[in-house]
Amino acid sequence: MDTGEIDPTLPTELPAWERLNRLAFEAGHTGTFISLGTWLLARTRQLKGADVSGDIDGVLVPGFPNHKEYTSDDDFYEALGMERLYTAIVNMEARPAYLAHLFHALGKSCASKPIGTSHPGLRPLLELPSVTREYVCRPH
Repeated sequence: MDTGEIDPTLPTELPAWERLNRLAFEAGHTGTFISLGTWLLARTRQLKGADVSGDIDGVLVPGFPNHKEYTSDDDFYEALGMERLYTAIVNMEARPAYLAHLFHALGKSCASKPIGTSHPGLRPLLELPSVTREYVCRPH
């Protein structure tokens, strides 16, 4: 949908994007993002009832979820959210606005009700505190 409005410059379009990418990789504790990829891979398979330790074909979260593959709407919505996040991340350089839209939708949802209570199949959780340098730099 083209509204005729001009998008703001998004991070992947900045002249410093490559330098920022290198900086984030070298000093940004990227292990967190490797763990996220592993989590997406395992959780997607859990929700589908697939072999969690099976081989992958290079795609961590394969295909748009088919509602019929899941035992509940809640599992489908969780899988759909992971697939949309993964797709937005993979396409962030080609279509950076999609990631901004996804974060906007998440932020809007966070503002309307606590995220830690959104999944009826899981116990409610208190909201997470914002991440601090001390937390990220602690030994795991």
